[in-house]
Amino acid sequence: MIIRFNSIEEFTEELKKEFEDKPRFTLKPILRLTCQYRGSSASPNIKLATVVATIKSASDPQDIIRLEKYCGDIWSAQGASVNDKTGAHIQEAYEPIEKACKELKIEVRAGMYEPEKGD
Repeated sequence: MIIRFNSIEEFTEELKKEFEDKPRFTLKPILRLTCQYRGSSASPNIKLATVVATIKSASDPQDIIRLEKYCGDIWSAQGASVNDKTGAHIQEAYEPIEKACKELKIEVRAGMYEPEKGD
């Protein structure tokens, strides 16, 4: 099962409920954090930048807790580089997630967890 969030505040609150004051597991929890770029249906020259954070649930490691936070557009005509506004939104999304992970002693790594095929 995937538990989805679009709000960073709700996602970090869920992390606290899931990992705060819980007995430590044999494996340290790992949160996967990345920025995903997808093509826009409005124009082939636009890419949508979305911050994605995923972590396996402490209650049931089969479950994935997932945040998807849209942060802005990137225009291919600009050389496909992240503009200042979108880059700032990406950084603003990363900061509270990384802060919550530090407080909860959750390791942050790149990438994302995906459900197994058939889930």
